[in-house]
Formats: sequence, C-alpha cells, structure tokens
Amino acid sequence: MRCNGTRIGIAALLGLLLAGCGLFQTRDPESPVGTTGINPPASSPEIVLQNFISAVQQKNLQDYQKLFSDTLTGTKTFVFVPTADAAVRYASVFSRWSKSAESQSFQNTLSSIPSSTSPSLTFFNPTIVRFQSDSAIISSEYLLIMPHRLTTVTTTFAGRADFYTAPDKNQSWTIYRWVDFMTKRDSSWSDCKGAFAQ
Repeated sequence: MRCNGTRIGIAALLGLLLAGCGLFQTRDPESPVGTTGINPPASSPEIVLQNFISAVQQKNLQDYQKLFSDTLTGTKTFVFVPTADAAVRYASVFSRWSKSAESQSFQNTLSSIPSSTSPSLTFFNPTIVRFQSDSAIISSEYLLIMPHRLTTVTTTFAGRADFYTAPDKNQSWTIYRWVDFMTKRDSSWSDCKGAFAQ
C-alpha cells in the first residue's frame, strides 16, 4: 500500500514538473541594452584602417566614432581638412568641423542608405609614411561607395587620405588629423561629408 502511494506521489510530482512553468525549456535570449562595438582596440596604426573599413561596411556608428581622437581619451582634438574644391563648395560646413560633425555626417549618410544595402570601402596600398612610437601618418588612396538615396550627389567617392594617428590614454590608436585629396574628377570623401552634414 505504501509502495503504491509513493509511486503515485512521484508520478504526480513529475507530472507537475513537466507540465509546470517550463522549467526544462530554454528561454529566448535577452535583447542587448544598446549598440555595442564589434571592432577590437586599435593596438597599431594598421588596425585603425581595418577598423575603419569594418565600421563603415557594418554601418556601425559607435565603432566609427572610436576611430577619431578627442580630449576625453587623448590629448588631441580631431581635425578634418577637406579637398580644396569641397572646402569652397561647403565653406560654412567645414569651417566648424569637429568630431561631433564627423559623427553626425556619417549618421546622416547611414540614415539615407536602404537597410538591404551596405557601403563599401577600399583602401589601396596604404603606406605608413612616418612612424614613431607616439604617432604615425598613413597615406592611402580610397574608393568609397555609399548607396544612399540622395539624388544631388554621387554614390561613388574616390581620393587619397592622409591619416595622422596617435595612441590615446588607453594605448588605442586613433585618427587626430585627416587630410583629404582629390585624385580624379570624381567626388571625394569631402563631398560626401559636406552633402550629408547639412
């Protein structure tokens, strides 16, 4: 009699556990709290360019912002020097350019790109033209394709960029000065920035 009671008790307990509140079911993962960066810290100037390509092609604003120096984590304020043509065309925009303007222009560009497409960025034969323990200049021609919806500017931008880089307080290399040069009749990156800064 006692044996039957024990069996019934165990069966009832197992029934409750299995039918209960899904104790043995896997739960759905929680959504992330915010956007997180995917790029590793830039422990060398070369990684800065790798992270640059990744941030643009992944449309990752947070990682894009990490590319540029500021006085919170480093000693230098970010400066962008546009091509001569763009400096004239967008004079009022580039006269007050900052890291914040850089981020806003990139965010505006991303907002104009359909979710089904992604930008493409290629650096051609990047060369370190000067390297010291606390700074390096990287020079490279580039091709940027931004498949945006704006009809007043091209989607293809080409030119040459000189990136002045230095490690910040965390020893992560960042760009503190970016000089853009025109290499063809096509629009340069400066034109993209100017068009989307407004």
